[in-house]
Amino acid sequence: MLSLIAVGVLVVHAVWCLLCKRVSDGVLGKLLYLCVSLAALSYISNPGAHTQELLNISMAAVATRHWFMKTYWGRILRAHTIRK
Repeated sequence: MLSLIAVGVLVVHAVWCLLCKRVSDGVLGKLLYLCVSLAALSYISNPGAHTQELLNISMAAVATRHWFMKTYWGRILRAHTIRK
């Protein structure tokens, strides 16, 4: 029951990130949030090992993108603006 509530929160958050104009993650970010929301909805409808793996992979993709954006993207942008 607790995992279904947690997955429900994931669905709400992912759909909010998709629809909210304040979240400016670009096309790749929106696609990743779409994958999270679809994987979470599939887990809610049929909680099994395959749907849990799909949810874990999609969340790992969002986390990896977040890590890259926080760690390297600022440096890439600063280096690009200095060269101009």
